[in-house]
Amino acid sequence: MDFIKKYKLSIIWAVIMLLATTMKSGDEMPKFDIPYMDKIVHFGIFGVLGFLITYEKRRADWLTLALCAGFGIAIEIIQSFLPWRSFEVADMVADTLGAAAGILVAKYLIGFAKNLK
Repeated sequence: MDFIKKYKLSIIWAVIMLLATTMKSGDEMPKFDIPYMDKIVHFGIFGVLGFLITYEKRRADWLTLALCAGFGIAIEIIQSFLPWRSFEVADMVADTLGAAAGILVAKYLIGFAKNLK
């Protein structure tokens, strides 16, 4: 139970990510003519996940990056079984890079906050 309390924001965000990445996208969704928008979104949502886990742990480590990358791989595997979604290696790369960026930002902010004390 302490685990859930400690990582509640990360868990909530991961559930939202899983639901959003496996739902069927409708035609009513807004379309943006921005190159690689899908990869930018993957980078961003995994950046938030990496940030949240690191911030809630109060430290950064390789396990956090591995967990985020593994979650990205799992989502892609799940999507490969859904007829309205597809498996893309480029998405996994964007997920991992986004998580790494989120971890680095959290690490910087945690260090910055420690220096303020």
